[in-house]
Amino acid sequence: KEALIGEWEWEYIGCFWNPEDANNDDFKGMTIEFKSDNTLDVRENGQITQTSNRKVVNGDVDLFALDVDPTVTQLYGRILFCDERVEFNDSYIDGCDNYFKRRK
Repeated sequence: KEALIGEWEWEYIGCFWNPEDANNDDFKGMTIEFKSDNTLDVRENGQITQTSNRKVVNGDVDLFALDVDPTVTQLYGRILFCDERVEFNDSYIDGCDNYFKRRK
């Protein structure tokens, strides 16, 4: 829960099962700010386009996921961290994986 707090910039999408939906720049300029009050702001090109409530929940195979209301499709799947990046891994159920980099 605490590791998500801060602002994350969308980098790319990978879709193993639907490659036509992947590796495009449809979400370029999107950032998500996770706040300590269990909300998040979605920004596109610096403008808030959505505010949602969020909750970290148990996901698949002892990993965590997010319950977001209203939903943000880029946040579907398991939460996987690597250094200053986070992946929302949804490919294990035929979805797409979205990758974000922490903004300094």
